[in-house]
Amino acid sequence: MSELSSSSRPTLKAFRELCGNYKAPVARVVEAGLERCGRPLTEIEKSMEDRAAREIAKLRSGIRPLQTVGSIAPLIGLLGTVVGMIVAFRTASQAGLGRGERMAEGIYLALTTTAAGLTIAIPTLLLSAVFTARVERFFREMAEELAPTILCLEKIPSDNDSQPAETTAGTATEAASG
Repeated sequence: MSELSSSSRPTLKAFRELCGNYKAPVARVVEAGLERCGRPLTEIEKSMEDRAAREIAKLRSGIRPLQTVGSIAPLIGLLGTVVGMIVAFRTASQAGLGRGERMAEGIYLALTTTAAGLTIAIPTLLLSAVFTARVERFFREMAEELAPTILCLEKIPSDNDSQPAETTAGTATEAASG
């Protein structure tokens, strides 16, 4: 993309062909800018920012299940803890405190479910954080790399124009004064 942006006469067709070759978020963001070629820079930027926001949301939607599992697993472990403690105290009330081995079963259940919930939650939340950081880093790097492309798109005429935006504006001014 940067090679095309820095070339002496980049064309809309060349950008479209390049974007068409890739099914990547960056290609879709550039395509959004291509739809606004020749228009003011702010319009091109806004179009690309909107598309980037949709692409980020799409990538984050894949992370959301990890976040959900990571959040729910400790609650399931806590539920098991409560059930285990209920079993332990029910045993103590029915069999008496002298039946420690039966009470131990409830405490064992409580500790096992707590450990299971945490065993699931901790790595899941870590993976979620790693993937979220990667998505954000990817889009920060993409924004940095696309800065020259955005400037280039402002100068490329749209399909309806036969000349670059600067030349067309200059011609219109000359025609009005002459």
